Amino acid sequence: RAGLAFAQEMNFTLQGKITQHTDKKLTVNTEGNILFHVAYNENTTITRPDGTSGTPKDLQVGKSIHVDGDLQESGEIAAHKIEILKEAPKH
Repeated sequence: RAGLAFAQEMNFTLQGKITQHTDKKLTVNTEGNILFHVAYNENTTITRPDGTSGTPKDLQVGKSIHVDGDLQESGEIAAHKIEILKEAPKH
């Protein structure tokens, strides 16, 4: 039974900037320049900065996002929820 723990997906959150967006996959650069690969699907909730619901078209390169998902054995994050963060005001 103890061995099953590793097969379980681990709940995972991350925040960073989208550096690449291919078919249903995002590359996200987090603090410390660590890259994560985030996969999403039609069940993933995407939220715009104003709280309205978004679409994959809103997930543009350069946008900062907060992701809630599961860390898969492959190292990829399967996103349940992707929140697009408000842009910091440009000075």
